[in-house]
Amino acid sequence: MFWIHSASLPAAAAATAVVVLAFLQQGLLVDGTRIKVHLSPDVGRLGLVSRQVPPESACIDVQVISEPNLPQDILSNLNERVRYYSSVQAKDYIDTSIFTRSVTGLDGKTVRDVFNVLSSEGCYPFFYGGLVRDQFLGRQPGDVDVEANCDIYTVYSVCITTWGEKNCKINNVTLRAHIGQEESSPDDLIDVASTDATFFAPLSELEYTVNSMAYDLNDANNVIVDIPGNGVIDVCNKSIRIPSDDGSETSWDQWRMVDSGISKLYRFWKLRTKDLTPINTMTLEYVVRYTMMAIESDPNSFRKFYCNTVYGSGNYNSQTMMCEVPKETCLNEQSKANKYKQYFFEDFGEAYYNGTLVAVIKTTCDGCASLLSSLVLVAMGVVLSFGI
Repeated sequence: MFWIHSASLPAAAAATAVVVLAFLQQGLLVDGTRIKVHLSPDVGRLGLVSRQVPPESACIDVQVISEPNLPQDILSNLNERVRYYSSVQAKDYIDTSIFTRSVTGLDGKTVRDVFNVLSSEGCYPFFYGGLVRDQFLGRQPGDVDVEANCDIYTVYSVCITTWGEKNCKINNVTLRAHIGQEESSPDDLIDVASTDATFFAPLSELEYTVNSMAYDLNDANNVIVDIPGNGVIDVCNKSIRIPSDDGSETSWDQWRMVDSGISKLYRFWKLRTKDLTPINTMTLEYVVRYTMMAIESDPNSFRKFYCNTVYGSGNYNSQTMMCEVPKETCLNEQSKANKYKQYFFEDFGEAYYNGTLVAVIKTTCDGCASLLSSLVLVAMGVVLSFGI
């Protein structure tokens, strides 16, 4: 259920329905009045959110903020499409489960300690991306991605001065600074990018809407920054939307072409395996069509995506054109691999899946390939057999 509080809203049910539709289409302002939103576990009743929300989801208590307390250099430069929210549930979870994480290599220093240092050095930090999204999905987040209102070279310098060169790296390709040491997982360190690349970027440079939100929890703040303006609505609906001003394929083409666009297309299926669905048929057809073209042009790019995303420690071999995975990893990630294949089959269709994708994602698992190739997955009422 949505509770909409505004003294100026019309009382008639028909007019209220118009207001609700206007809210969904245009954001949080109706006739100049800002609407406060509350989402409860039975939000599906009005059809605004089409799913039951898990009790640990921030969708339970998310509230609109009309006057966010953000650094002025950020607030004054953000686009008017940006929306602001708060969630006590999300804040409590991050305070107890994320800020308290030790960062590998920093002698017991926590994520909160890193935030405090960055902030004191003029690099105001925000959580960003998947960690924010997962607060609404009720999922435990993995890696810690951060955006700061300074350039990555300043972050790198602060890191070296504070924790030593061995705990600091910079990637001039992805434009990220890494704080900490990656011992067994990317979750062991903190990735920091500049807010210039996201907060003030055109929509074409963002990821899917649900992956394009930031969270300010510095000091007493509790501000979710919905950069595309519909990320919160989409994640609470578990919808995948390409950020766009008008939803046209022309604007999507601009989005797709930024940084070649291939990685954006492929990450669609990372969201699918989190049980998100495309917001409409047009979105699914667009992503599938251009992914097929990308696979036809460079099948190795999709193989690498599958290898790295599903198995993590898997090693893509360009000579054998297969993902070579240690047996233990292969067995541990068996259900994850099957979930990807389920959505590949559903989204690409049986003919393309069996005729093209099976060969593209073929994997060797050091002796467990024969075991995995006999597994079957029941999806959409169809029994699927996978050769791995």
